[in-house]
Formats: sequence, structure tokens, C-alpha cells
Amino acid sequence: MSVTDSNNNAAKFDITVIAPTLEFDFTQGSLNSLDGNYAVTFVRASTGTYFDANGVMQIAAVNQPRYDYNPKTHAALGLLIESTKTNMIINSQVDQWTPEFLTLTADQGTALDGSMTADKIKATGGFPRARINFTPVSGTKYVLSVYVKMLVGTNLSLRYEDSGDIWPI
Repeated sequence: MSVTDSNNNAAKFDITVIAPTLEFDFTQGSLNSLDGNYAVTFVRASTGTYFDANGVMQIAAVNQPRYDYNPKTHAALGLLIESTKTNMIINSQVDQWTPEFLTLTADQGTALDGSMTADKIKATGGFPRARINFTPVSGTKYVLSVYVKMLVGTNLSLRYEDSGDIWPI
């Protein structure tokens, strides 16, 4: 290959193309290398959720790898790997919540996993809210994730309250 600079001076380069010695494509649902000579061993001590090729949330068994897909476009995202986490609110169904100025009705719609376990929350007046309590450990970071689908209404707010201090989410 030759390259010419702005003064028309030519230079030659020798380029050697080196093929990768080990190549994986985790978007194809396999832990084997593309040449079939190597495989990855996958270990996870708990179950885990992921979106399948149809955009439906699934639960993977212990030590089963999760091949994730975009829930809207269904595009393959590859092998899903996450850091260790602990679910502090294991059963987040409505029977675990304390309602104020609203009604909570269990199993009223289709949940992310395709089951009829989505709960309905309906305001009845006042300052409607539902809360669930847990005791945090000092110095520990927490993450809140929630899936909400608005059927009616225009406003929804989430907040975290700690010893009287209120933090919008």
C-alpha cells in the first residue's frame, strides 16, 4: 500500500492482516467460539430475568445464560452479564404495599413476563400513594427500578422518603 502526503511524497507500508485467534458472537445464543473449538463456562447462583426474541420477559434458571433482546425492536443484544445484586423487595405485588387514598387490585393485566399478574392502582382522592418499607443499611447504595404502564391519567411521580426527607426519583 502506498500513501501520498500533501507534497506528493509517496510512502510505502506493508500491512499484515491478522485474524483473531479466538472469536465469540454472543448475539447468536451460543457460548461456543465461532470455530467450535472453545466454549465459555457460565455460572450464576440465582435465577435472572431477560427479554426473549419476542420481547417477553423470561426467567433464566440458575447457571443458565441469558441472551438478551431489545424488548421493543427485538434486536439481539447478546449475552447479558450483570454485577451481583440483592432484591430488597422480593415480592412487589400489591399485597405488600400500604395504600393511602387509592385502591390496589391484583392481577388486572399482562405483566412483562406475559402472565396476568400486573396490578392496577387507582386514585380515590386526597394525596394518593402506596408505600412499601424496608430498612436500609448505612453506607450501602440502592437502586430502584419499576415498570409502570399508564392506562388512564396523565401524571405519575416516584419518590424516596428517608426519615422525613423526601427525594423525587
